[in-house]
Amino acid sequence: MINHWIWGRARIGLLAAPWLLLSACASVDTSQDYAHYDRLLESATGLPSLTPTTGESPDLDSLTEYYDDGLTEEEAIRVALLNNPDLLASLASIGIARADLTRVGTLSNPSVSAALLFPSGGGRVGYDVSLVQSFVELWRLPLQRKVARSALERQVLDVADDARRVAADVRAAFAASLVATARADSIRANGSLTEALIRSARDRKELGSGTELEVSSARAEHLSNTLGERTAELESANARRRLARLLGLAALPAGVGLVAPEPTDRELRSVADLVASALIRRLDLRADFMAIEGLEAEVARQRRGRFGLVAFGGSIERSPKRRGDRTEIDGGPSVDLELPIFHQNQGGIAAAEFALVRARHDYDAALLDSELAIAQAHATYLASRDAEHLFRDEVLPEFERQLDLMRQAFELGSVGHWNVIEAQRSLARQRLAHLMTKQRASDALSELSAWSGLTANALFERTVLEPTDTRRRSGEPR
Repeated sequence: MINHWIWGRARIGLLAAPWLLLSACASVDTSQDYAHYDRLLESATGLPSLTPTTGESPDLDSLTEYYDDGLTEEEAIRVALLNNPDLLASLASIGIARADLTRVGTLSNPSVSAALLFPSGGGRVGYDVSLVQSFVELWRLPLQRKVARSALERQVLDVADDARRVAADVRAAFAASLVATARADSIRANGSLTEALIRSARDRKELGSGTELEVSSARAEHLSNTLGERTAELESANARRRLARLLGLAALPAGVGLVAPEPTDRELRSVADLVASALIRRLDLRADFMAIEGLEAEVARQRRGRFGLVAFGGSIERSPKRRGDRTEIDGGPSVDLELPIFHQNQGGIAAAEFALVRARHDYDAALLDSELAIAQAHATYLASRDAEHLFRDEVLPEFERQLDLMRQAFELGSVGHWNVIEAQRSLARQRLAHLMTKQRASDALSELSAWSGLTANALFERTVLEPTDTRRRSGEPR
């Protein structure tokens, strides 16, 4: 009996060995995924990846090296890539997607059932041992892995695109903060003009050629300008707070000034060039394309799901015997097949097919939106740049000259104080319009960078971009 029992255990072990080999432990290694993210991020931002992949924020003291002598736009982007809490949270989703790929890439565990068989008339106890493994997974596993791998690739692209958007948001917030600071400085400079008008009005009154009304009007203009200055200072402080939030800071350190980038007169790429770049460089479009490929694999996987269960296994049985009878052990293979008579996964197949159709149309719509947005931002930048040059070279110098002439005429008594006040207001309005024009140009560049997938510097480069990947419209054949 002992020999028979050992033989029964050995046969069970032989049946279990293949499944034990197939179900070896799988570890979750995200190093390659984060390295891929680093390469995508460097391509999208033009900066080497500095973002920690551990999900932990860096020591704030380590960030001070970036703004010891003022904060440039590039340094602000670097700090955001290191310390933006939303981006750090997104990084964890790469690990989650890799864990999902590991999970769906392994077979389910086999099932073992055992039963003791007691003879009714006494004697030796029998047993029945079965080992069963579902092999329908071998049919579905390659497609499940393809779907999960596509989801992982899309997740890496999405997170890298999140980082690119953070960089674009920092660039826009940096420019907005510069404009807000310049607006406060402009209103403060206008305050010097109103103070000078008060002094001139008082001098004229003392000489007997002026009136108290002129002095009062000059003081009212100065007080109005003071209120505008305080409002502008508040807006500038709020703009710095919005920038600090993107950098993962509660506030920018006191005394840290923003260093304005050098203006450029380089020629902007054409609309056609920027649209072509979007197909190559836009990470979100590449992610949408990966989603289409994943849904194509999902449709195939659902079609293979008509057979819900196909399981193979083996069983060993020793029937109960009376005392003195010879012990016999029976064994053999077994199969368990679900017949697809009523349920053939029709719903799952149809849902996957409709999701694929929707994803293709969404991709085409994204391409169309990209073309229109690039054309609009391109025209806005060129118009704003030309207007900014006109303001700088002609408009502002002329209004400043007009104010100087009006002040001289006022001191000579040729014109009234209202003429000087109106000239000051006109100059202030033109200075503000100049700043708003610079803001529109900066915003247009940020839009072009976002819609084309190019860095701000690459928008002006004249070299032809070599495609790193080919993309098709969703309706085109492979």
